[in-house]
Amino acid sequence: MSSASDHTTDLASPPVRRRPRTVCGQDRMLPQSTVGNMPLVLPQAERIEQVELAALRGYDRNPRVHSPKQVTQIATSIREFGFGNPIIVDAGYVVIAGHGRLAAARELGLTRVPVIRLEHLTPEQVGAYRITDNRLAELSGWDEELLALELQDLASLELRGAGHAPYCETRGPDH
Repeated sequence: MSSASDHTTDLASPPVRRRPRTVCGQDRMLPQSTVGNMPLVLPQAERIEQVELAALRGYDRNPRVHSPKQVTQIATSIREFGFGNPIIVDAGYVVIAGHGRLAAARELGLTRVPVIRLEHLTPEQVGAYRITDNRLAELSGWDEELLALELQDLASLELRGAGHAPYCETRGPDH
């Protein structure tokens, strides 16, 4: 007999079994599914925390750079749409992903920001994730037809404070 905590169901997805696993010395319930006959267990963040901005530290060797213009665009996006993409940090509150959002939060004068702590990663995984998080977005493309439809729908909008709307820039500085 299984209990309600053993399974969660959703009409759109198969049941997800959870099993206890120790991560960083804490027992957590991790999602477990299967791919073929192999179990797939994925460590994940438990929650989004609101953290004092002063507690966060940027990674000194972060290879990703953000121009002042881009930081202002990120700040404009946060002001317009809210802080919907938390800053990802390690256990010591050093930024793994989100240096641009951190700079934008400072520009906006925010005192608290949403943060996800990834305590289950090894130092090597943290380093790899720093690059992977940015690189995967760079490697994606656009469906030009669908993008044109979306931009056409947005053309008549006047978003407050958007000025030069970053969503209109679909190509990086090299294109």
